Amino acid sequence: RDRLGAVVAYEPIVMDDGRVGHAELAIGDAVLMISDEWPELDVLGPTSRGGPTSSFVIYVPDVDATCAAAVEAGARMERPIADQFHGSRAGWMVDPWGHRWNVGTPIS
Repeated sequence: RDRLGAVVAYEPIVMDDGRVGHAELAIGDAVLMISDEWPELDVLGPTSRGGPTSSFVIYVPDVDATCAAAVEAGARMERPIADQFHGSRAGWMVDPWGHRWNVGTPIS
């Protein structure tokens, strides 16, 4: 969570078997509600489903530092960081659980 500047917005609910039933992370003004996989309820992550079905887009103060920290923690870059036509310096990465992140910083 610290790699993307996320803060815990709601303390995780941990079930008797150790799996997280519910947790909330805030990144800027956005709140992500997350949990561990629950195959018995068809709650599966991208890797279990065969790949990402959506992407998260976030803006951070320093895309290069943020992505470097995420890669150090196990993410892999899918598209390298570069200045984009839309006015951001951005790159795509996939976290260890298979979620795709488009991370960028507006170009001043």
